Amino acid sequence: MNGQEIASLSEAIGIATNNIAEYTALKDALIMARDMEFVKLEIKADSELMIKQLTGVYKVKNPDIKKIHSEIKKLESAFDSISYTHVRREYNQRADELANLAL
Repeated sequence: MNGQEIASLSEAIGIATNNIAEYTALKDALIMARDMEFVKLEIKADSELMIKQLTGVYKVKNPDIKKIHSEIKKLESAFDSISYTHVRREYNQRADELANLAL
C-alpha cells in the first residue's frame, strides 16, 4: 500500500544463522500477508543471497534453508503476483529495528 507499513512482526527464533533468520522472517511475512488476504506483494530484502535463491539465480544447497525455501515456494501460490528485490542494508532500517527487538 504505497510503501506504507501495514503490519510488523518481531520474534526470537533461537540460535540460527542470519540466512535462516532471513528466510524464517520471509516465511512468516508471507503467512501474515496471506492471512490478511493480500494478493500482490513486493518483497524487498537486504539479503542478496536469499533474493537470488528465491528468483532462481542461485541454487539452495543448505538443507535447513532448502526446507524453508520449499515452504516459501508453496506459500507463493497464495498470491496473484509476488516480486523479490534486493535493497542495500541502509535502505532496510526497519527490518534491522525489528530484528533487534527480537534479540
